[in-house]
Amino acid sequence: MGKFDAFAEAFRKRKEEEAKKAPAIVLQKSMVRAVDLLNIMADDKKPAKVSVRLNIAEDDLIYTERTKSRAVVVCYTDPKTGLFITEVLDPTMDENEIPNVYKQFRDIAVTHAKNKVDGLLNELSQMNAEEYEKTGYKPLSRLRKELYAFLDDRNELYNELQKQVNIIESRRLPRVNEYLTYADDSINFKRMVTKRVPYNNPMNSRNTADQNKVVETFLDAFFDDYNKKVFAWYMGAALSNVDIHDDRISKMMVVASERGGSGKSTVVNGMVNALITPLYSSISPSFDRYFASNSRFATSGMTPKRMSVYSEADFADNSVVLDKNAKRHDFTGLDTSMIKSFITDGYIADEKKHKDEVIRKLHGLHIVLTNHPPVITDRTEALRRRILPLVVKPSRMQDKAEELGLWGQETFNNFLVENAQIFANYFVAVFNEDNYMFTDVEYNRDEFIEDIDESAEDIAEEEETKERFQIESVKSVAITDTLRAIAIKSKARPDRFLSDVEKTVLGHEGPETMRRDTHFLYIDSKKSAFLEYGKNALAMRNHLREIYGEPIKKFGRRMFAIRINQEFEDEVEGA
Repeated sequence: MGKFDAFAEAFRKRKEEEAKKAPAIVLQKSMVRAVDLLNIMADDKKPAKVSVRLNIAEDDLIYTERTKSRAVVVCYTDPKTGLFITEVLDPTMDENEIPNVYKQFRDIAVTHAKNKVDGLLNELSQMNAEEYEKTGYKPLSRLRKELYAFLDDRNELYNELQKQVNIIESRRLPRVNEYLTYADDSINFKRMVTKRVPYNNPMNSRNTADQNKVVETFLDAFFDDYNKKVFAWYMGAALSNVDIHDDRISKMMVVASERGGSGKSTVVNGMVNALITPLYSSISPSFDRYFASNSRFATSGMTPKRMSVYSEADFADNSVVLDKNAKRHDFTGLDTSMIKSFITDGYIADEKKHKDEVIRKLHGLHIVLTNHPPVITDRTEALRRRILPLVVKPSRMQDKAEELGLWGQETFNNFLVENAQIFANYFVAVFNEDNYMFTDVEYNRDEFIEDIDESAEDIAEEEETKERFQIESVKSVAITDTLRAIAIKSKARPDRFLSDVEKTVLGHEGPETMRRDTHFLYIDSKKSAFLEYGKNALAMRNHLREIYGEPIKKFGRRMFAIRINQEFEDEVEGA
């Protein structure tokens, strides 16, 4: 390959890379099939006019609704941008900003007509008298006057457009803004969107170490290591346009904290508004009202968005529960089969008054905020695999804001908007690290409440008291075979786990999650401490609890206390 060929090849590759990064504008068929100029010849007696013919054969270009004797255009696809033009727009828009879609549609038709007229008149004005005469057109001044008069009047033009709109079959409007389209994405015409997300696709972007530190510093104020992973993974799935019924997800996230005022709605709503944006998300006051079993029309109000957030959930229908003091939050009065259906398969019933029931499929993810961890009974056992619990640290939001230096709601939200790209990059990277990281997690209410309680600062004193009594009851066993058996039974990574154990026992630098003190090995009981040993390592945590008892307070953490007998010390030191 010569120097020029090499240069040409390098130039070609660079252009290909640039093309990948740049948003591609994919033109599809125009709504206007043709524009004809009529009565323009010298022997035509009638005034010149313009006929705009619509492309009514294409199903995804023009959507109409019938009102009495005529139809009106309610949405259409802009062939230049690929965006879907409709009145279903950003909920933050002022009423005066919402466009009149039919007016915009007619304006586009007029623009096509004007462009056709201007093009012909400009071409004719460049001809000399002899050339013009050969065309057979009306005199140029007359032709210009008649055509512009037709465009100025517009009545006839609008009447002809209306006749064509009337014969377009009225059909169900497509769902819009259910999948994110980023600033640098090509338009996917199968996914109707009205606006791009104002930052680049996080699949094509990576954070620096400093940027990741900014994200983690923020998240650490709200979550411990395990729950930080859970939140990032679920947000990463949403940002990757993964369906809720995808076998990697198939869960709704339930968020709780030990006390109110901890900022769970602040961080969730702020993050969703900044990253998903109001255009692609919905925030509803109540989860329960959509699934009341005594209402046939409840689920019809659910919107097809990329992310839906519910600010409150009792997991019970108050109209059914007679004694509110006895309310158990066990989905009493709620249609649990419908809840399971929309999480597992995406299907919900969409039935409006005086209309037949229609089954819709939703694809977006759902986050439910609650002060009442739901109770799973035999009747609702199927929901156990459909709930992904998330715990927010119980510290006051004011304290979190002070820690982060983000005083005030506006400052907090602006920070998230300004850093949307690096948050999105971080979340997607966590999800891609292991798409199935939390797929097999089964909801356990007792464990959820335990995690909530453990996060509370006010239980520290109680846990320290427990230490004096529990440390004496820890089983003194030879841990070599026991821990190996636990790791193997859990289908975790036994070699790595035992290596960390041996390093810690010998006094070498082991993981932060393991410590030695005299004759005891201590292993951090937090879920996050086990993630590095494989996705099945959480089962190992349960086996440790069964054999060695409940964790105790040690080194400022809750840790499993394991007696190290001389036999094991000799074995490790001799290895």
